[in-house]
Amino acid sequence: MERQPDGSPCRCFQSCSRPSRTQPACRRACRRRARRRAWHREPLVRLVGTHIGHSKDQTPKLDTHESCTYATIDLTRSEYEHFYENFSNGLLWPLCHYRIGIIDYKRTDYKVYREVNALFADQLVPLLREDDTIWIHDYHLFPLGAKLRRRGVKAKIGFFLHIPFPPWSVTRVMPCAEEMLREMAAYDLIGVQTAEDANNMNGCFEANNLPARAAHFPIGIDPEEFGEQAVRNVMAEEVQRLHAPCVDAS
Repeated sequence: MERQPDGSPCRCFQSCSRPSRTQPACRRACRRRARRRAWHREPLVRLVGTHIGHSKDQTPKLDTHESCTYATIDLTRSEYEHFYENFSNGLLWPLCHYRIGIIDYKRTDYKVYREVNALFADQLVPLLREDDTIWIHDYHLFPLGAKLRRRGVKAKIGFFLHIPFPPWSVTRVMPCAEEMLREMAAYDLIGVQTAEDANNMNGCFEANNLPARAAHFPIGIDPEEFGEQAVRNVMAEEVQRLHAPCVDAS
């Protein structure tokens, strides 16, 4: 678990459906935090919805890497397709990028999207302590805060959206927009990248008589990590191949 500067614990919940790409990034982030924060003493906990599994057992599997502990859950092929590919990436992602011409809404996708969020909530609750702070990341998990509240979680719950958020004139084309906004209001704070995104989201809340929750917290790349990668990779085979003189095949 990661503790905040005032000593209170902070746990992070994140959904990932492609562990080969996302988990190494999470691990690097954990290592950076451990290096930078003298008060870091316990492992950060991430509950990860991971690759397609063949077993019906969806009990989290705990896996610790340095200062970061992952609680991973396998999704069924049906859950992966409806929750991740169809609703999250086939509807929410293009909607949030103003691409309403390519969104594809199906009730079954939305139903499974909510069911997977309920699954995550069910598996996360036993891992929580009363004084935890919970951070939830990205559009795959818009309803998760509300699911946790319904299960009696009273801890502070924050949410960060890593993509843009459109105004109500765009958001309202999604048939379930009002229900989703009501559930998003369960968060204590929602972070977005830009002031425009915060204004758009708060405008959506206002249009539905809900309290404003969004504020902008710009984030960027980690220059230290990029510099370290450059040093580590300078002798990599791919780099050496690019530096090699071109061979005339004629």
